[in-house]
Amino acid sequence: MYGSAATCIQLMGAAGPGFFGALYDRFGGYGPPLLVATALEVAGAALLLYGARGARAPSASRTA
Repeated sequence: MYGSAATCIQLMGAAGPGFFGALYDRFGGYGPPLLVATALEVAGAALLLYGARGARAPSASRTA
């Protein structure tokens, strides 16, 4: 799980500046790129909050 998260973090960290630069050039300011980033953060938080409802604790009968 951690490896998948680290991979996503590295890829987005590498692509983010270019993406923000392209949006800055397209719209002439940082307002729209920051709105996009805010929307992505809110969507990620919603996925974490509502996606965790399906997770269940392992039953006591399982042993290692």
